[in-house]
Amino acid sequence: MTDYSKLAVYGINDYVWAKLKESGLFDEQDYYVDEFADFVIPIIPAQQIPEFNNLLPGKTYLIYDYEILRTGENYWITEEILTYNIVSPSYDKINQTITFIQATLSKFDDAAHDINAYNNNATPFEYHFLYNENTISPQNFVTEGGFMVGETQIRYTYVRKD
Repeated sequence: MTDYSKLAVYGINDYVWAKLKESGLFDEQDYYVDEFADFVIPIIPAQQIPEFNNLLPGKTYLIYDYEILRTGENYWITEEILTYNIVSPSYDKINQTITFIQATLSKFDDAAHDINAYNNNATPFEYHFLYNENTISPQNFVTEGGFMVGETQIRYTYVRKD
């Protein structure tokens, strides 16, 4: 039976977090909270912003959102746009993260192959291609006290295997 609680964006987020740590741009040790058994992953949906800021004030994190696009005649293929808002007090950290995400996820079918290999059938999705849709340089994040935000959008397609 199909598990509709799993989303294609989760497989991409897991891959991005692994690659951010591997690159040295993010250190998992910076995201440890005493009350938790595991490290906090700094890729969060928008509704978790207050909790994240309370647990790890001043840390760089990514807010993700996704949009499912119109279904085409190949109805079995889903196309989405994943938006990452990189929130940080550091202009340079935002630019480095944006550039890293673009370099990692804008390789069309090569990026899809890398994500599929990383997920190793752990998700019910097979990704077909990814590329940079749009990028916005860091701007002041007015409501978050001294933080700036930069944005990158990744367009991708996939099929659900189950």
